[in-house]
Amino acid sequence: MAEIPVVIGSRAFDELAGCAQRLGAAPVLLIADDNTFAAAGQLLQAALEPSGLKTRVVLLHGEPRVAANEASITRVLAALDGKEHLLVALGSGTLTDITRFVAYQARLPYLSAPTAASVDAFTSFTASITIQQLKYSLPTKQAAGVFAHLPTLCEAPAAMTAAGFGDMLAKLTALADWRIASLLTGESCDPVIYARAAAAAQVCVEQAGAIGTRRAEGVAALAKSLMESGTCMVMAGSSRPAAGAEHSLSHFWEITHALRGLPESLHGEKTGAASVIVAGLYEALRGLTRGEAERRLKAFRPPEPDAEAAQLERIFGGAASHILAAGASFFGKLRAQVKDVGAALLARWDEVQQIAAQVPPADELSALLEIGRASCRERVYACV
Repeated sequence: MAEIPVVIGSRAFDELAGCAQRLGAAPVLLIADDNTFAAAGQLLQAALEPSGLKTRVVLLHGEPRVAANEASITRVLAALDGKEHLLVALGSGTLTDITRFVAYQARLPYLSAPTAASVDAFTSFTASITIQQLKYSLPTKQAAGVFAHLPTLCEAPAAMTAAGFGDMLAKLTALADWRIASLLTGESCDPVIYARAAAAAQVCVEQAGAIGTRRAEGVAALAKSLMESGTCMVMAGSSRPAAGAEHSLSHFWEITHALRGLPESLHGEKTGAASVIVAGLYEALRGLTRGEAERRLKAFRPPEPDAEAAQLERIFGGAASHILAAGASFFGKLRAQVKDVGAALLARWDEVQQIAAQVPPADELSALLEIGRASCRERVYACV
């Protein structure tokens, strides 16, 4: 799949208008919420005006914020009225997910105009959609281009920039997970994609101070790294270059927060906090001998299906049946793989330890999150 154009700078919206003209004469449907339209809506409309393309705006609303759910998707589909449009997402992760899901379902092109460097979703091809309070990762259309107006990114709420930084730091554990999965199960781990994803994360580590103070060079580096992360997912055909155990924790928190009516935190806040937990697990792994690992593996027994179902019922209540149905093959595969993965772990113990040694200690990740103003573990954990 060819890489899409990505423009980050002060003239990004002019470039978007040029791309819109090249895509055809269909009217533009600009999808935003009150905050993102206030941040850049008039500026984007002014850039589109000379193109001669008719532009309409759909403003989405939600409490406490817009959600990528059935209501938002239906609102955009209704605005299309069955006609051809070029969709433009003006916003961050949620508005991007809504727009690209609609673009996929309606077979329409769309362009992304980020208003914050908050997620790595802008260049990828999946969307996190909430259906009946459960999160699903669904296939969508990739943007025909991403055009990020740098002054707008620099003026975005500090929490959103911090969330983008937290999501990039999460790659430090996610990439180790990918390599170990490849080592133990034979899963493909492309070295070129791995290197690109790792380099993008390292740029953010080096720019942590500039990102934390939202200097233009730091925000630009963060935005570029987030776009690169999304591109790596497209190249790999999966989220592996960007998501591992820390994203599983984040998704768990998202579901439990929604089911309990608890206040929601930003995606990157959760993945950043979760990466500290996973880094701690890697530290524990580094502290084990091969003999101790073998003893623990011999003592381990995966939960029986009935016990597993009962535990899910305790945690998720009435939603447990949907989770079990959606993940039936996943749970079965895990149970079947336990013995083989354990044997592979012992056989390749030294290589596993070499990978684990490359994960920063948990306190080092915590310190980086503090520098990048992305430390929010107490707030995230308080909602669990």
